Order: sequence, then C-alpha cells, then structure tokens
Amino acid sequence: MTSSYQQFLDAQDPRHKTLLRPLCEDDLEQVKQWDEDQEITEWTGKKFHSCEDLHNWLKESSLRRSRWALGVMTVNGRLIGQVELDDISWQRSSAQLKLCIGDKDYWDQGYGSDALRAFLQHVLYATSLNYIYLRVQADNHRAIRCYERCGFIKEGILTAGRRNRRLVLMGYHRDL
Repeated sequence: MTSSYQQFLDAQDPRHKTLLRPLCEDDLEQVKQWDEDQEITEWTGKKFHSCEDLHNWLKESSLRRSRWALGVMTVNGRLIGQVELDDISWQRSSAQLKLCIGDKDYWDQGYGSDALRAFLQHVLYATSLNYIYLRVQADNHRAIRCYERCGFIKEGILTAGRRNRRLVLMGYHRDL
C-alpha cells in the first residue's frame, strides 16, 4: 500500500466506533468462520471454497492494485468484519464495494456505517476513484439503510442466480 494509505491508518479519527487495518494471516480463521456461517452467507454469498482460496485472497489483497481489503476492528481491537474494494478499474475510475460485519454481536449498532464512512474517506483522499458501486439483496434492509446513510443511491434492480434473487445496484459518486 502507499504511504498515503499508511498515513490514513495512522490518522483515523478516535471518535469512530471502528478502526481499519490490513488483514493478516492471524485473521483468516475468523474470516473463514464468517464465510461458513449460513446466516451471513445468505446475505453475502459464499466467498471461499477452500483454505487455499482464502490464503490466495489475502495474498492478492495485498499485492494487486485491483483489490483492497481491510479488517474492521472495534476500538478495543476486536476483529468484527471486513471491507473491500474489488474489481478496481483505474481506467474507468470505479470499483465494487463489499462490506461484511461478520460478528453478529455488532449488528444493528452502527459499526458497518462507521467503518464504511472511514473507508470511503480514505478512498476519496488516497485515490482518483470517482464511482464505487455495490450489489445488495433487495430484502437486506439493514445493509441498504447502511449504504444510504453513507451516501450510496439506488441505481437499479438486477435479477441474478439460479434462485432469481433480486439485487439492488447502488452507487456512490464522488461529485454528488
């Protein structure tokens, strides 16, 4: 990561409920547990099909310019989730956002919104990205409220997958 990235990590606002930090090997067991939790994957989808997938994802997150992933921590140092930009296109100035608060003890308390605001602040400061988009299940009202509070707007409805799940496409535009 760049020096501006490290400056952001060092200067996170202490008034936040969450802190962001790079994920490390020690976090993978927790990330794996979230990925195997049926209630979580019902909303997020299953991300990893093997331990190798998990290790490759972490390695690629630190090496590739097309993906950034950070752990979401409480101010007391507990890993409660992750936030990620994927499919970063520097040419189109866009990226896909993925957010998961995997620790259910922290659901419905504003931790996702807090982490997302901090992450967006960093992305807008440290990059030239102008458009961040995401897909969320239409019946995931908790997540939709979080994204709307953070400035994302609904842009369309998609139908996807074998189960014909309805997905809401949401976008965050730097200039809005």
